[in-house]
Amino acid sequence: MIIEILGELILDLILEGSAEGAMNPKNPKPLRIFLGGIVLLFFAGVIGLVVFMGISVMESSPAGGIIVAGMGLFLAVLGIIRIVKTIRERKNCG
Repeated sequence: MIIEILGELILDLILEGSAEGAMNPKNPKPLRIFLGGIVLLFFAGVIGLVVFMGISVMESSPAGGIIVAGMGLFLAVLGIIRIVKTIRERKNCG
């Protein structure tokens, strides 16, 4: 129980801090890119694990594996759309 709370606290601090730092225009651009990369790698890892779990489950339950892998791919597409939308909005603003 304690380890779960500590893990959640540490991940929350790292991800929230990285996301806030990546969005803050006062930070130098290389730092913002690095912090954004940390957040991107975390979410890419989570999506990759969901797709991997879906592929692994396909051996025992093909329908379930397809559903889980499809959810992972759906999350990846939504993430890409969000990134592209954010980049376009930032280019139009400044």
